[in-house]
Amino acid sequence: MSKTSSSSSARSATDRKTKNVKKTRTGENKVRSEPPIRFVVAKVKKTEDDDDKKKKEDDLVEIKVREDPSLPDSKTNILTLKFKPIETLLMNGPLIAQQFLRLKQEIFVPHGENATPKKVDKRFKHFKRLLIKEARSEFEEILTDARKDLVEVHGYTAKRHNQEVLEYSETEFYNWLKKDTEFKDSAKKNVVVVSEEDAEEKKTDSDSSSSEEGSEETSPSVEAEWYTGDQKCVDFEHLVMFKMHQSAWDSHQDVYEDHINYLMNDVVKPFTMDVKTMNQRFKELRKLTEYIPPPSKRDGSGLDANWERHGEEFTFDQIRKMQFNALPINFKKSLSMLEEDWKTLTNQKWMHYLLRFEKNDVEERSEQDAVRAKLKKEHDHKEPKGKVPSKKRETKRSFQGVARFCQMCKNAGMPEVKYTSHNTDKCSNKGKYETNLSGSQGRREEARKSYDKDHKRENRMLGKANKLLQAEVFKLKKRAKKDKQELHSRDRKKKSKKRKVSMQRYSALSDSSSSSPSSDSSVSSKGSTDTD
Repeated sequence: MSKTSSSSSARSATDRKTKNVKKTRTGENKVRSEPPIRFVVAKVKKTEDDDDKKKKEDDLVEIKVREDPSLPDSKTNILTLKFKPIETLLMNGPLIAQQFLRLKQEIFVPHGENATPKKVDKRFKHFKRLLIKEARSEFEEILTDARKDLVEVHGYTAKRHNQEVLEYSETEFYNWLKKDTEFKDSAKKNVVVVSEEDAEEKKTDSDSSSSEEGSEETSPSVEAEWYTGDQKCVDFEHLVMFKMHQSAWDSHQDVYEDHINYLMNDVVKPFTMDVKTMNQRFKELRKLTEYIPPPSKRDGSGLDANWERHGEEFTFDQIRKMQFNALPINFKKSLSMLEEDWKTLTNQKWMHYLLRFEKNDVEERSEQDAVRAKLKKEHDHKEPKGKVPSKKRETKRSFQGVARFCQMCKNAGMPEVKYTSHNTDKCSNKGKYETNLSGSQGRREEARKSYDKDHKRENRMLGKANKLLQAEVFKLKKRAKKDKQELHSRDRKKKSKKRKVSMQRYSALSDSSSSSPSSDSSVSSKGSTDTD
């Protein structure tokens, strides 16, 4: 018994919890899910004045670039782009990712700044222009820390330069960062910095010497590590982005997995969103994956993170699965009933079927809305504009709790007593009013006049009947009053008669009691005389 009672109490507790859970937002179906970037962003409606809108436009950051990158700079070849500024990097990951993606689409790719890793300084320079207030100082600290970490990793080449200069001087650091080749002998711990031509000559000399020696025993070869400028630039960019992700996202090491799982399983298309918009939003969220944190360990560094998996593109099967899971149930049923397998459909056929299902769904919804509107019109009638709603209509309700109202009688000009006495569907003069009202203005006026005559005659008859009823009521009241008075008089007579009888009895008793003591005294006096 105790186990069952405990299980029932636990069930009731869970039921209470689920009842108190807030309604999930549109675009997700998992309770209490907090995805990194939501599929549908809730729009807050605010009434803004023109001054507020102008102030917001003034707060935007402007970046001027060449409209046509192939042409030189000129006054006619300038394009002004406006970006929303970033005030802080702390827990502001979605905005940072969106701004990076927009910079890539509108500046980095068109102007060739995303073609090679060596243009990392230009990319960070554009991003820094979007930062204001605390965000700029936070990003400067991140850049300084990343330079220190990279100098420590590549310290064998930094010894030839002043390490402090590399850590704090941006120009010197980028000059050192973009050097093409640097060679390290990891066994002897000494560094030989050579150019590409010298390195190739050394390789050929070592190959010829090894072939001439033939069968002679050689010492174990030492593996050489080659670091190109591209590799160092990639490492530096990874360090900067990783440090920025640490402050911009909560549990940054799990954000990548959560984002992928959310897109694959937990997205639900709102019924107000069309299919094309859904696919476009999925495409945007897949592109934003490039600017969210890579999978990593909790205490790992930027170079230890799994950047290879982070750079993987979505496969065709993954994209099709996330689109299918986001569809409503009726769409899924329709796709499963197709002769072809929805997993192998081409993109054109896929969109063709989705648009067809969407059209059918819209038609069904419009029919349902029409039925609802018709029912609402029957049960929820409002007064015409400019008229005060009558109290009689509000208080006069049927047993169903809905006020009676006949729209046909109202349109025909009937008085309030008439059109509030029944509903439209139960109007006895419906056919007559329809024919009269469907004609010309003269027929309508004639119908109203005929009704006025009939109504006046009925009112006269009702008035006479009312007077007769009032007279009868007055007579009945008068008779009732007379009967009441007669009853009262009878009661008074009975009471007075009873009172007289009781008085007579009382007087007789009092007389008898007064006569008895006088006789006793006479007897006693007679006896005394005899004794004398």
